[in-house]
Amino acid sequence: MEIWRESQKDLPVIERKDVVVCGGGPAGFGAALSAARNNCKVTIIEKYGFLGGMATASMVNLMAIRNLTPYNDETFPLIGGIPLEFLKRLNDLGGTVLPDEALRLKNIDPVVPSWSNYLLFDVELTKIVMAQMLKEANVTIRNHSFITGVVKENKTIKGVIIESKSGREVIMAERIIDATGDGDVAFFAGANFDQRLDEDTLPATMIFSIGGADDEKIWAYLAKDPELKELVSKAPRYISQPDFRFKDIPFPLKIFKAKPPKGDIKKYNQMVRPGQWWIWGLHMFNKNVVDAVDLSFCEMTLRERVYETFLFLKKELPGMDKAYLDQTPVQVGIRESRRFHGEYTLTL
Repeated sequence: MEIWRESQKDLPVIERKDVVVCGGGPAGFGAALSAARNNCKVTIIEKYGFLGGMATASMVNLMAIRNLTPYNDETFPLIGGIPLEFLKRLNDLGGTVLPDEALRLKNIDPVVPSWSNYLLFDVELTKIVMAQMLKEANVTIRNHSFITGVVKENKTIKGVIIESKSGREVIMAERIIDATGDGDVAFFAGANFDQRLDEDTLPATMIFSIGGADDEKIWAYLAKDPELKELVSKAPRYISQPDFRFKDIPFPLKIFKAKPPKGDIKKYNQMVRPGQWWIWGLHMFNKNVVDAVDLSFCEMTLRERVYETFLFLKKELPGMDKAYLDQTPVQVGIRESRRFHGEYTLTL
């Protein structure tokens, strides 16, 4: 490999904070808000122009009802606090269903047993609510900034190097929280990690939504072909990739758009918007998602598959003839990358 040596230069230290949170996804959001409410001066660093991480950038907009409500014989839910506060704020804007209400509706109208434990939330409103809550707590939000290195003294991380349109800069802090998902801070600090790249590696997934559909016609078709065997048998005419999993097509159609119960009621497992259908998941296996070349290939290929799948549904699924491709995510959804060695390993 050809090498070019970067010249040494001084970097401006632009902030000194009690806590710097790297990554603005759900974990980083909660960490930053909690630290700020405990009287810490906090900066959160996010690579995109909005918060939410995989929940917004990759449109992975579901939460487990079973974790947010008492499960079986539990007295209290596993998760409350900031996540529940966030959902209450989102519900006030019409962007989700509260867990207790979702549980009630689930018991009335379960969709598919293994997937009836999830509630959906509005991606765009999530970006707004997260930013509002952090600003109210006086957290400094630095979007459009990448973590590109760390400042170390002996074996202690004292700051992070960020890169943006402003150039390379340093933020110093008493505590650094790595909530990047891929462990970017730990990686640049030289921490040891494992990474699987085999058939057992969890896939990257691209979710998308379709708008302008005729719901009644689609529900009528699903009643006639509930397993979608007839529909899926036509898919190879439209979808060319040899490793495409045609079994993935029926899954989202059957689960996430079951016909709502009668009356003016929110469906707990979907945002009820006439004509909008979410397609949960075109997958890519065996790619290194922390390698820019592999990640680029993964996303470009999956976007092509999204369009082929959309055209297939538009032409072959009754009710989709006037539909349009509504949304694709900013980034493919990542399930697995680096696994860093900690003080202990939790196994199941």
